[in-house]
Amino acid sequence: MPVIQPSARTVPLLHGLALALKVAPREIRRDIDRETRKMTPTWRDAVSARTRTGMDAAVFGKGARVVAGNPARLVAATSRRALPGGGGFTPDAHGRALEFGANRAKESTPYSRKGSKTFTRHTNTGLPAPNRKGRVVYPAFAAVAPRIVSLWVQTTVRTIHKALEER
Repeated sequence: MPVIQPSARTVPLLHGLALALKVAPREIRRDIDRETRKMTPTWRDAVSARTRTGMDAAVFGKGARVVAGNPARLVAATSRRALPGGGGFTPDAHGRALEFGANRAKESTPYSRKGSKTFTRHTNTGLPAPNRKGRVVYPAFAAVAPRIVSLWVQTTVRTIHKALEER
């Protein structure tokens, strides 16, 4: 579900940083990646602060982490394992519905039991109301993105500068 990464195309500083990382030696990139992963508690706290229900915490809070790379990515709800007692609800496949909600009155599925009588099952009753801007992950990203991007840039510049000084 949400794998959010800042766009290096729209932020000139990130574009320059991405280009610098492409030519940086492997040891420097490894050190930067190690430091980038240390930002995970900041992201995890932002996500958990916005969870409203136990289902939100189980889907978004557990697997929230920062994935190192060029550029770094903020990840939540990527588990492909079904939640216990969730009736087959997997965060990866169904997390989007929990984040953005659904029209609970519209969705219904007809089904029949042993006889010919047809029943209607309302399939979206357990989901929150529709929200175009997201409920948990996207507001958390909006709040944390400036800080995480700033930390990532500072870490990269500091690590490259330290490596150049050692030469």
